[in-house]
Amino acid sequence: MRLPTVAIVGRPNVGKSSVLNRLVGQRISIVDPTPGVTRDRISVPCPIGEGYVELVDTGGIGIVDHDDLTDHVEDQIAYGLAEANLLIFLVDAREGVTPLDRHVAERLRRLAVPVILVANKIDEFDMTAETAEFNSLGFGEPIAVSAHHGLGMDRLTEQIARVLGELPESPPEAALMKLAIVGKRNAGKSTFINTLAGEKRVIVSETPGTTRDSVDVTVEIDSRKFMLIDTAGVRKRRRIVQNDIEFYSYHRALRSIRRADVVALMIDASVPVSKVDKDLSRDIVDEFKPVLLVVNKWDLARNKAAGEDYADYFAKVLPELSYAPICLTSATTGVNVHQTIRLAEQLYDQSRIRVTTAKLNTVVAEITAKRGPSHKSGTRPPKILYVSQITTCPPTIVCFVNDVRSFDRGYQRFLVNQLRLHLPYAEVPIRVLFRSRRDRDGVRAVELPRRARLSDTPPRDEDAEPTIPSESESERAPAPARAKPSKAPRAPRKPAPTGKAKPGGSAGKGKPPTAGKAKPGGFAGKVKPASSTRKGKPSTAGGAKPKGRRGSPKPGKPSGPRKPGGPKRGGAKGGKGPGPRSPRKGR
Repeated sequence: MRLPTVAIVGRPNVGKSSVLNRLVGQRISIVDPTPGVTRDRISVPCPIGEGYVELVDTGGIGIVDHDDLTDHVEDQIAYGLAEANLLIFLVDAREGVTPLDRHVAERLRRLAVPVILVANKIDEFDMTAETAEFNSLGFGEPIAVSAHHGLGMDRLTEQIARVLGELPESPPEAALMKLAIVGKRNAGKSTFINTLAGEKRVIVSETPGTTRDSVDVTVEIDSRKFMLIDTAGVRKRRRIVQNDIEFYSYHRALRSIRRADVVALMIDASVPVSKVDKDLSRDIVDEFKPVLLVVNKWDLARNKAAGEDYADYFAKVLPELSYAPICLTSATTGVNVHQTIRLAEQLYDQSRIRVTTAKLNTVVAEITAKRGPSHKSGTRPPKILYVSQITTCPPTIVCFVNDVRSFDRGYQRFLVNQLRLHLPYAEVPIRVLFRSRRDRDGVRAVELPRRARLSDTPPRDEDAEPTIPSESESERAPAPARAKPSKAPRAPRKPAPTGKAKPGGSAGKGKPPTAGKAKPGGFAGKVKPASSTRKGKPSTAGGAKPKGRRGSPKPGKPSGPRKPGGPKRGGAKGGKGPGPRSPRKGR
């Protein structure tokens, strides 16, 4: 049964995307103060009371797009109005009735569709009296809501259920497979989806960066339902952080990769593989998603290269996706577009295969007999005790070993490649985990990270989101007891320097110190000895006074001739000026 469609319409920047996110309970549409952020139709199933509706977010009516996409946005709004069973006319309560609101009201009055007037941005209850002027629009008294704070949403959902009557009690049938189309800007993702859908479901333009949100499009091919996820084109990351809208679009694309069953990495055949394509391939590998390399615009490069050349080319520039199949397509002419869906379905079925434990252990025994892990010093002789598959999508295999330290990244790559040859996982990623058996004390040894990438490049975590520990975890791990602050012992005073060499010496900046080895003369470096030094006694470097003498001469006053039996006062370079006071006895 098809769900009733409820479309949210209004002029730009009145909060249509915020209302959709609040009703659904998820961040589906991008919310930004910039007018005209939403361009495509964003549709998502939404629970209303005890039933479900299809909630649609549309672009702002009357927007003047800076990328000359105004006509495309208006076409998407017209499609949304034509398919809607109920319209939510959203206005801004802070700004009051504007001429553009009256233009939208006149356009909606021509439609034979019920309309619910909603006044958004009511952040205070005493502002409800200011919504009386919206009665002049001809749709009755508006419902006062605040999408930001969630005020008035219960009343809105009750009104929707009252107007539509009986709603389907079950959510729509889940799609057989979710296919996310990702790639850099202007690679042809939206054209590819429109060709499969058979209609202008998303905006297609030669302007780079047309798509901003991730749009879910459900298509039915050969009596089977698939969900296609159109994502925003990705740019270099140093440029993404300079624009809030592109930043949110990029993270929507990453979230689409995580929730997809299969990912299609679309590459423009007319240009070389760029750094953006390589970064996206690493993101897909990090998520262990089955991936399909879709070479679009094949009609532009057919006479320049053969299909076999792309296999060798991708093996060099995208070595982490050497197992991924390649499909040459042309979205504008429809060449191999439907074959791409069939190939993606094969990858999805392949990632759901489960292999028995007996077969896995037999295969691993053959692999280790061919080449075993190297025995590192300080570790036990490596041995794989037994192997088992714990889950699918992706196929996850756990190897219980006696010492995980002996199984380095190089042997992990070798093992994964051999498993791909012997098991029915030739074109999908395989996750292999190594765990140590429990020792006699019942303590498990250190295991490798779950999401360790099997490549030379270490895993990147700059995009990882912080996780908040649950309440039960915080109870299990109590905070350490606070120790009483103790009085720090007094540091001993520095003794006066002597002729003995200091440990390390003055070996020079950036060089390792020469510990315990002094140069001839009693110092690690060359120091000019003082001229007034008693025979057989070391000099006082820096002009330190010998122990037992108090006081020092006044600054600038010469110390006079040296008395017999005592060293000259002052520094080692002439005796002028006071030296540092020597520590007093007993301090």
